[in-house]
Amino acid sequence: MHPSDPNDARQIVGAYVARLEHDLTINRYPMSRAALPYAKPIIRTALQTLTSDMVRTGMMTIELREMLETAYVSLADYVDDDLARLLREHREASDALERDAAFGREKTHTDAWATLAASSALVARVARAIADESSAPRDEFHQVSAGEGALS
Repeated sequence: MHPSDPNDARQIVGAYVARLEHDLTINRYPMSRAALPYAKPIIRTALQTLTSDMVRTGMMTIELREMLETAYVSLADYVDDDLARLLREHREASDALERDAAFGREKTHTDAWATLAASSALVARVARAIADESSAPRDEFHQVSAGEGALS
């Protein structure tokens, strides 16, 4: 597979979008990078190729543009297994505290509280890194989908 070839790019993007839709449907966030059908750089190149080709041939619609942008930016949500586990555990601990019927101070002695206390600063840094990683691709995507040139 050559992600710079429009035909191969369609297949690569199709496999990735199917994976993304599945993960979003089951509310699996964050997602493990290992779940991707191809490496992130290959998928990114395929998305760039497909987007450029669709703009060039006049096949780009608003719906396709939105779908491709979401797919392009969502690559940042696929992280290493350790980070995915950390973020999932943090979310689960937060959910457990929310469901806990105990009042204020009583909650501070739970495993969920300990997990949140130990991981919150790191989770904030990881979330910021994911947001930063998705910012530049969004800008790149807007340029190419407007026909202003190739993605880098």
